[in-house]
Amino acid sequence: MATELRGVIPALPYTYALTLVQRSWQDIQHQKGALWSWLWLDFAIPTPVPVGLGTVTVTIGSPFVIGDAAAAAAWIALGPANPITTRQFRVGQGTIYNVIAFDNVNKLTLATPYVDPLQGAGTGYQILGIYYNAPTKDFLWFESVRDPVSGYTLDTTMTRETVDDIDPQRFQSGWPQAVIPYAINQQPGAFYGFPQFEMWPAPLNNYTYVATGFRAGLGFVNTTDVQPPQIGDDVIVALAKYYGYQFCEANKDKTGKGDFRYLMGAAMKEYMTLLDVYQFRDEEFSHRHIIDSPTMNLITGLPWVSMRANTMYAP
Repeated sequence: MATELRGVIPALPYTYALTLVQRSWQDIQHQKGALWSWLWLDFAIPTPVPVGLGTVTVTIGSPFVIGDAAAAAAWIALGPANPITTRQFRVGQGTIYNVIAFDNVNKLTLATPYVDPLQGAGTGYQILGIYYNAPTKDFLWFESVRDPVSGYTLDTTMTRETVDDIDPQRFQSGWPQAVIPYAINQQPGAFYGFPQFEMWPAPLNNYTYVATGFRAGLGFVNTTDVQPPQIGDDVIVALAKYYGYQFCEANKDKTGKGDFRYLMGAAMKEYMTLLDVYQFRDEEFSHRHIIDSPTMNLITGLPWVSMRANTMYAP
């Protein structure tokens, strides 16, 4: 695509042509109102059984937790599905701390220093799964989260304010009822920059939930990468041409005289025509913009706006 763009606009440096193709591809994925089918994904959410064997030594102001022999053995035995560095540490009903490191012997490192009043050796504790990393860095939000065994569906529209009113101490635990936004993971490592969500109440069972959701879309990484087959090179190159002619108009001292605004307009018209074609083609498969009649689940999530029908469904 960059080579094609250079063929149309020879004045563009090749590295900048790559940049414009990248920018165009990301702009198309982020197009307002476009729920592209390839940006939908499904994934599993395994929830671990809390660990509380043995006791720990904690000190106010220190991020380190030292486990006794029983605790250390339990930590080492944890499996790879929910590694200890993705779980949370808590003493009683106190502060919830993210575990960010384990020395594989008996020492945990918390994301923030321990500040709860109960401290010292012989302290009871729990390591459990409360906050979970999204499956991809560009994850937006859930379409559904369900228990495939019982068929129970978790609420995906509950806000943190609502949960704080119901359970400010996060005292409740057992079977989750909802997933709510938590934070962007700021800890260096494999999950840096990933969105995180809270399962509430905190799960206490080794269970696997099935989730579906939407992602924003990531750019190309290598020059050999290709876009999904649902969309062609032509629409990406058309938008890249618009950006290329914009560059030429702003740098006439390098690209030569001429009025590139007409070419910008023609490229934008070509892009919008092709975008409509691909959007309608993709929507014929996914149907995610159309609601024939609101179901009870949708009614509870109102207001809901249909971009296609330009209609808002509200109580």
